[in-house]
Amino acid sequence: MSTVSNKSFEVNLQGEVPYKDYTAFEERIRGLCGDDTEKEQFSYKEYVYNFDAQSPQGVPNYEVRARHVIYGSCTFTGAAVEATSKAGQKWELRYIGKWERKKPTDQTGRAAQSVAYRSQVAVSASDNVRTFLSTLGFRHSFRYMRSGTRWNFPNGIMVEATRMKPLEKDEQDDFPLENMQVDALLVEVSALTTDDKIEEVAQKIRRLAIDLDPYFIERPVEGKEVSHHTAILAGEMRNMKKQKVRR
Repeated sequence: MSTVSNKSFEVNLQGEVPYKDYTAFEERIRGLCGDDTEKEQFSYKEYVYNFDAQSPQGVPNYEVRARHVIYGSCTFTGAAVEATSKAGQKWELRYIGKWERKKPTDQTGRAAQSVAYRSQVAVSASDNVRTFLSTLGFRHSFRYMRSGTRWNFPNGIMVEATRMKPLEKDEQDDFPLENMQVDALLVEVSALTTDDKIEEVAQKIRRLAIDLDPYFIERPVEGKEVSHHTAILAGEMRNMKKQKVRR
């Protein structure tokens, strides 16, 4: 029987690296951990669903995501379901909580400030997961595609540098994001942890972000609400008309 991880919180610091500095950014990561860091290319589509009514657990308007992993590693815990029809491609079902931040009185020091966290659970799913969600009454909100490079550090921290594109229809999933010109790549420095280790992990992430300076540029968190993915998606939508595609 597969053991399910109890690390149900994601601590995440988001920012970007200018495209012109990406090679130097990669060299900095390699210099920090050398051959001990696992590196891989990945690509996935993510379908975001919301349930407008109150859940059976009393949580209103909660969100789940169906992730279609085109290539690269999966992030779910527990056993995997049967293989899908396309070799090498898998599906995940992900529960995503609201972004939160520790109040100033809860923070252990400057290193933990402004590092957002959220609850999350990811499990393996079959390729009919989208039909399953629609049958249960979930409303499809939007979809997007992300591709890029992922580094897994020995201490559990993960760094992802990606391109991201909102999708209007499924036919767009064959579009190679590597050919999309961008001024900067989205960078996420994150780790999974338990609720009692959030501050400790936040400090480790903050220290790594400092080590990646000046190539990593943190996105400022403004206001009380932390809604990284919503802001990023909106930004990508605004920039779609400005982006040129290499044919």
